[in-house]
Amino acid sequence: MYNAFFGFREKPFKLVPNPEFLFLGKSHEEALAHLTYATTQGDGFVEITGEVGTGKTTLCRVFLESLPPSVEAAFIFNTRIDTLGLLRAINSELGIDATPATATELIGFLNGFLVEKRAKGQSVILLIDEAQNLSVDTLEQLRMLSNLETTKNKLLQIILVGQPELGELLDSYELRQLGQRINLSCRLLPMTRKETRDYMDHRINVASRQAVALFTRSAQNAIYNYSKGIPRLVNIACDRALVAAYSLNQPRVTRSLAKLAIKELATRGRSRPGDARAGGKLIFPGIVVLAIALIALFQFSPARVKPLPPLHAPVAVATPKIEAPHPISVRVEQKVQKPPAPAPPLNETSKTIHTYLAGQADSATRETALSRVIALWNNTPAAPVPSLVNEMPGDHDFFRIAAIPEGLEVIRVQGDFSVLETLNLPVILPYVLPNQETKGYLAMIRITDDHRCVIVAGKSAKAFKVTFEELLPLVTKQAYIVYKERLGYSGIISKRSPRTSKINLKLLLEELGFPGIEITPDYDGPVQRAIKRVQAANGLTVDGLAGPMTKIVLYNRKPSFSTPYLRNQE
Repeated sequence: MYNAFFGFREKPFKLVPNPEFLFLGKSHEEALAHLTYATTQGDGFVEITGEVGTGKTTLCRVFLESLPPSVEAAFIFNTRIDTLGLLRAINSELGIDATPATATELIGFLNGFLVEKRAKGQSVILLIDEAQNLSVDTLEQLRMLSNLETTKNKLLQIILVGQPELGELLDSYELRQLGQRINLSCRLLPMTRKETRDYMDHRINVASRQAVALFTRSAQNAIYNYSKGIPRLVNIACDRALVAAYSLNQPRVTRSLAKLAIKELATRGRSRPGDARAGGKLIFPGIVVLAIALIALFQFSPARVKPLPPLHAPVAVATPKIEAPHPISVRVEQKVQKPPAPAPPLNETSKTIHTYLAGQADSATRETALSRVIALWNNTPAAPVPSLVNEMPGDHDFFRIAAIPEGLEVIRVQGDFSVLETLNLPVILPYVLPNQETKGYLAMIRITDDHRCVIVAGKSAKAFKVTFEELLPLVTKQAYIVYKERLGYSGIISKRSPRTSKINLKLLLEELGFPGIEITPDYDGPVQRAIKRVQAANGLTVDGLAGPMTKIVLYNRKPSFSTPYLRNQE
């Protein structure tokens, strides 16, 4: 309805898990790291819990899409079934005979399949979403499935994902044997205020293919206060606010428009389907949106219709004011904005960059940009990326998966690029030229002593030196940094991380001269204090957890590591 008005190629806040719109909060990244670790270990159960709307299903789909070819997975999302139904669903997902009428026969076919996969060096994962709906008997059957094993290895890794009630169920006396087998447990938390703002900006930028601030900061705060950082509620509120802005011909969502949308949603939440009254007062669930629609109909009727202005042209801003709670009266005031200042003319350097990037558009792909950076790390050309990986819509998923065979990891930086110099590693930057038609990916491979960025794009052998100010208007708010994991664990290292990763981290901290480090498998006070010192000194979030950025800073402090820095270490 509002896509053309705002310049979207699709609605940014649809309630479907589109990988291209993927945005992971901190707890989501930690949960994904635990899931990734689980695929390599294959022991015990993994438990992921989170409130309704916190992104559990999206996390499941992202995880499944990132699995390497050597891992086969069964994804069960319909859990309103009995034990026999679950076994049939598992076999069906794995392409095994699901017709037998008894559990014994179904398990027999499953066991044969698992043994065959293990003989080929492959592993199998069973991931169950909405697991809180499973009965005690069905969960007990899952425990029995975990007994399928060889003399050396478990044949099936089981991951349970569900609402907080799942944790309570697993802690019950009846399921104490299953509860004891949970060796990894993670809780998805709502997004913080900053993460919510970044989430909204990210989805808008992906939908419009450019960096544009459609929500004012006060509107974003209002939506956070309503949603408490739950992604599903953020999506619903943002979508309603955009409808309101479109109806009133406003190019941005202000706090007052966000409040109108939230009020309508809150009214719906208080009323029950089919009820005409609540608390003795008549309630109209959609009255705010209805009022806006009537105003829009009046304003845009054939006698009054005017062509819509371009998205960023000066427009008349309509500010709704609520005069009385009931009936609702809306008065529209017109306030003409001053035209924006014309963009400064391109200097010769900028014109040359535009010409260069436009000329490389056909070959400035994700794969060529990644290959450039991989060659800096490994001193050899990167292997071709499989076609299936190349077709992945999400850039972050593509870079992460394509880098794995080269022994490298990829993290995404969004919005604030000040951290790029802190991390000091080659970076991949998507770019969009002003005509909005020429798009591609470039690699920033070095920063010179006079603070200029050396960039390369496509298959051209030529590199350009540009200032960051000249480069910034061309690139999106996304950046992808390639690095080499040195501690054997790509996720966030915390108290719940594997013993070996905690010990490796302590060995590195001790080698770097941090005091009080004892080489034990505990993520203790001295480690947390050391990590916080590193984070504070480098402008990172001070949380005491060794995430990828913190680890990169630590790796950069060890001279014996061979690293292609953007700028030579002092």
